[in-house]
Amino acid sequence: MSSSVSMVKSTKRLGGKQPIIRLSPLHPRSIFLILHLTTIYLQIFTYLTPQDLYSLCSVCKKFRKLLWSTKQSIQDIWKSSRIHNLTYPSLSPPSDMTEQQYIWLTLLAKRCKFCNNSYNKFGYSVWVKREALCSKCFSEKTLLVRDKVFPKYLPQGLLDCIPYTKFMTWSSEKLRAYWISDIKLAKKEYSLLKSNKQKKDWMIKKEKETKEIMRKVNAYERQDDVAYFNNLYINNY
Repeated sequence: MSSSVSMVKSTKRLGGKQPIIRLSPLHPRSIFLILHLTTIYLQIFTYLTPQDLYSLCSVCKKFRKLLWSTKQSIQDIWKSSRIHNLTYPSLSPPSDMTEQQYIWLTLLAKRCKFCNNSYNKFGYSVWVKREALCSKCFSEKTLLVRDKVFPKYLPQGLLDCIPYTKFMTWSSEKLRAYWISDIKLAKKEYSLLKSNKQKKDWMIKKEKETKEIMRKVNAYERQDDVAYFNNLYINNY
């Protein structure tokens, strides 16, 4: 039996020196009990709402480690909880997001990622960067552009190669918000290309990638719009 995990410590003093700590191996019954309790926990978790699961994550390190796992069995618990207890979000999470991250972003995020101030959805789509920002941080980190109006200091067509976040002003004006970090990265990549052919090929490739990203983003935005108008209807009637 391996001694890497132990519940018992034995000590022995030698001439006033620090005690020697020997780790005794767990008894097979103790291992069975731990595994059995974990199985029971997992069965109970399947009946909880996503909000309850998140609350459990803050109870103790054991629950957080167990529930924050990316193992498929844990992802299935969160997925089942989401599907059976929520009408929104109904789409599966993006391929590079876990169920935990997905539920947090759509339902539970209350603080700006950068300044920790209160965060409320105020008219911008979260699906390009997948970050919750307050209005101040959002304005500092994005460049707002009116449709078909491009800054003259950028190479022609460069913004077509960058995913954008849809933003609506209080006067219902629809703008595109480009993240400044994305603009700097695209501009740097473009400037490193030497020939016109390389630049043209790069733009064609990036435009194709951007269209695919925006196609996926639009699906999650439609989901958000449906949820928004459903809540509006419920609150008014």
